[in-house]
Amino acid sequence: MAFTAGEILTPYLYSNFSQRPLTINMGQGFYKSDQHWQIGQAVVEDGFFKLKADSVSGHSTQLNNASVQLDASALDKVYAFYFLPVITQELAQLKVEGSANAKLLFDDQKIREYQLSLSDVNIEHMPASGNPKFSFNNLQGNLHASHSAVTIDSFLRFDGANLYDTVEFGSINIPLEASSQSIAISETSRLPVFDG
Repeated sequence: MAFTAGEILTPYLYSNFSQRPLTINMGQGFYKSDQHWQIGQAVVEDGFFKLKADSVSGHSTQLNNASVQLDASALDKVYAFYFLPVITQELAQLKVEGSANAKLLFDDQKIREYQLSLSDVNIEHMPASGNPKFSFNNLQGNLHASHSAVTIDSFLRFDGANLYDTVEFGSINIPLEASSQSIAISETSRLPVFDG
């Protein structure tokens, strides 16, 4: 399927298909008389992002199983096109750069595993008037959790940050413990601020 005209508006995102066409490719699917259904693979993409789902199955309107992967190599374009038209005024004054990848394993109606990776992300508050409120430089991160494991190589780090254009933070690497229910700092971390 190719969406080349029309628009979609939700409380979370907006899209104009005449400006950014969207394609959906699906294969190896079936629907049974008992309302059980399955899609072997589905790919949604528009050039800014690619969403791939494998082994999607369910019953009636209920999703039971799915393996989903999202690749967004240009967060600035995704943010500006899909989210900027519907978000609050404060968030509309952000400059966002970088890339993100996400994986999600949904099994037996539950999230069994998830992973979110951030690469080379820069976030800067750029108000039309007044001073910026915050910024993060070269933000890197990986959140990886499984239903059967407490943590799998999760961390968050950045080269520098700024608060209210006055308080400057140095680089920090924060090791994290991620589970299906929570995210916590796994050990003491030192954040440079001013000269301490």
